[in-house]
Amino acid sequence: MTAFSLRFRRTRFWGALDGSLVEISEPEGARLPAGEAGSLATAVQPMWRRRLNPFGRISIQTLTHALETLENPRVVFASRHGDMERTVRLIEQVASDGTASPADFSMAVHNAIAGIASINWRITASHTAIAAGEDTVVCALTEAFCQLAEAPSQPVVLVYIDLPLPEIYAAHDDPDAAPVAIATVLENAGLEQGSFTASYVPGDGVGDRCRQHARLFCDFALDAGQMSAGLIGRNAGWRLVRNV
Repeated sequence: MTAFSLRFRRTRFWGALDGSLVEISEPEGARLPAGEAGSLATAVQPMWRRRLNPFGRISIQTLTHALETLENPRVVFASRHGDMERTVRLIEQVASDGTASPADFSMAVHNAIAGIASINWRITASHTAIAAGEDTVVCALTEAFCQLAEAPSQPVVLVYIDLPLPEIYAAHDDPDAAPVAIATVLENAGLEQGSFTASYVPGDGVGDRCRQHARLFCDFALDAGQMSAGLIGRNAGWRLVRNV
């Protein structure tokens, strides 16, 4: 059985909870009203911030918390759908006059946010963009765990975001279509208290739980009293258990 002993720190959740948009950060733990997208991502240079739409600003808002105490970490950026607001606009541009905005195109590619973070925080380590359909969160964890196995001393920042799809694609969204974004720092650890063991488990053939996986992971990361979590996807999964 494949298993990793890890710890996470500086986790931040941004999204819908109990009917309201909130922001929760570790180690502070306070639940704060989430800021409007226009007020987010103030840690990036103005020239980049002006190019960010809500998808980008929410991503950077969560990522900033994780990067505040790190120097040159690897970054795994994950999103099932990516920046669909820009993607739809590009499709409409091409359909109307056969051309696409270079600015929109450059910001719509899946690794655009990780690229901006690399420039803003002068990160020269690798960044990886993951889109794996219903199993996006599971596959992002797999990528992060494998990177930690390859280079144990270098932490990995994991970022995941999905927002509700534009109206034209709303029928194809997850059953839980509420906005959610998370970021956390993952590091190798022994079996000491505060760490957790991640064990690979097979998928169960059931899909459409991507945002649910993100919330389960974040609940586990932010609540030290939660002893386990199962993120089981259609094709693969991970079971997380705290070491005591």
